[in-house]
Amino acid sequence: MNTVQDVAQYVAQHTAVLPGLLGYSMAARQSLKTFVATQAVGAPPKVSDADLAKMTWARRVGLLVGMLAVFSTEIYLLSTGDEHLLDCFFRYLFAFVYQLALMGALVDLTKSFKWAAFRSPGNFLHFRPAPGSVSFPRVFTAVTIATGINVATYFDVHYGFSAFLSVALLYRTLSASPGRTFSLRVMMICLLAWLALTFLASALVIMYVANYLMDGAAGSPILEGVTDGPDAPQSFASPVVLRYISLMTPFIYSFAPGMLIAGCFRFDWANHAAEAPEVAHAVTLETCEPRKRLAKYLSHGVIVPSHMSSAFPKPYYTTALWSWLLAQVAVFGLWIAALPLPKEVLEAGSFDLMALTLAIPFMVVGLAVTASIRGEFRRLWTHREVWSRAESDTGGAIVLGEGDVVDADVEEQAAPESADEKHALLDAGEPVDVVVVDEAAPAYTVEADQK
Repeated sequence: MNTVQDVAQYVAQHTAVLPGLLGYSMAARQSLKTFVATQAVGAPPKVSDADLAKMTWARRVGLLVGMLAVFSTEIYLLSTGDEHLLDCFFRYLFAFVYQLALMGALVDLTKSFKWAAFRSPGNFLHFRPAPGSVSFPRVFTAVTIATGINVATYFDVHYGFSAFLSVALLYRTLSASPGRTFSLRVMMICLLAWLALTFLASALVIMYVANYLMDGAAGSPILEGVTDGPDAPQSFASPVVLRYISLMTPFIYSFAPGMLIAGCFRFDWANHAAEAPEVAHAVTLETCEPRKRLAKYLSHGVIVPSHMSSAFPKPYYTTALWSWLLAQVAVFGLWIAALPLPKEVLEAGSFDLMALTLAIPFMVVGLAVTASIRGEFRRLWTHREVWSRAESDTGGAIVLGEGDVVDADVEEQAAPESADEKHALLDAGEPVDVVVVDEAAPAYTVEADQK
């Protein structure tokens, strides 16, 4: 690559920049809708301890068997050296994963049905189509389009198909539940830990570029001895399958920043709902019943809202997103300054790797500065979302937010009319018999199923 246009074209078509921008915007809003629905889901059905233990072991055994099946098959095919079978294995494995992501994204875009959140014994969250909301013609359309995009991506028809695939992977992963809890503090610490691990990989990339600039592409010691003939090093899969696997590269390098960006979006909503409680009360959620054959194992469902206003201040989401984008621009400038560069440098994933390395400190520092300026650093540091609360952790109470526990037997109590009155009573040290709801779990209006 010898010109700025060549580098810009490659970055736009093969890196995480454009898919990340679109995926972060879509997934952040959907993750808020998902979180709101999960907060209104009731307790799971009661089962005996013996049945709960059996269900837990069944989940673990099923996961273990699936992982062993995939890895043992891969190891066996590698040992046989049958490239045709190995290619088919990887081809169908990754095609299945991509097909699920594409169908999930297109189902939401085409409004084929409504997702509903349920809880099963053990307080596991499940997302299933809400009964009575499925439009089979739209589902067929979504499946057909997803299959077409999947095939077009595999045969490299156009880079736009692979970009949509990356967006779908980001959207489906970031908009789902991140686990039982989510903490901005833990997420930032994990990103910094990841940054320490990537320093070594970044140093190798810099050495690669330095050797090329000193010795030239033809005489670079990195490239010497690399041939395409029969003496070339053997790979674990064919070039076609390797290209299909590489389609996941933009998702791998943009997933972790996306978790933080989506978390900041929900944090902005929590702050806004704390200052204006009527906003949370304005959200009306529909309930539904699980299918009869699953009624024994699933709670009442809460439908994920299809529309939810995003017209609220988003300082932390904006800071995180622009910090990530600034890192992409900075790396682009570094590559422009190092022109000319061999195409192999970019194809090795070095752009996304260096962009992630810069994005982590940019985002963490940006969020810390924003919180300090707004006087909310403590709130940012202690913010914690409870996606799937465990009743055993509270001795029969339900955790609504960090440090706030309300007895499950309390049906309704008088609450202060404003946040200022609540804090004034608490600061005075007077006993206050009220329900205190954390910003991460505001109250919502839930409508019972009318069917």
